[in-house]
Amino acid sequence: MKQTTIYHDAGRFEALLSLAVSERAVMPAVDVVARDSDPGTLLLVVQDDVTWEWVSDGRPYNSYADAFGVLGKYLDRHNAEHRPLSDRWVYMPGP
Repeated sequence: MKQTTIYHDAGRFEALLSLAVSERAVMPAVDVVARDSDPGTLLLVVQDDVTWEWVSDGRPYNSYADAFGVLGKYLDRHNAEHRPLSDRWVYMPGP
């Protein structure tokens, strides 16, 4: 599998997340990924939609619950009005 560079920059991470909130594009832009260099450690990342680079908040997490909990805190700070997080929905027809 091709390795991807992840940039660790808390300020850029927060700016990109804020932009994703304003553009209603949070869900396609965020992920929690495992580190190849340190299995068992997770990173909360957001993708820059201009450069396609992945940026983390610079903190390692031990569980998805921890990482997504921190994402929730970021979203509460940047989306206090509780606007929709995404307007990019994929319709998957049922059986």
